[in-house]
Amino acid sequence: MRVLVTEKIADGGLDRLRDAGHEVDVQEGLSPDELLDAIKGAHALIIRSATQVTAEVLAAGSD
Repeated sequence: MRVLVTEKIADGGLDRLRDAGHEVDVQEGLSPDELLDAIKGAHALIIRSATQVTAEVLAAGSD
């Protein structure tokens, strides 16, 4: 499972995801257009408060 992480989270959290067998793709500071491209093929999205998840983003990441 590919997990897209768009904001800073603790290294321990990233390690736990990797240890569970997930592919962790960290891409911080994405523009809205870059997020639309990055979300393609992701099965999960981890954000904090800065990333705006719009209906368009959800549709682009429909995997």
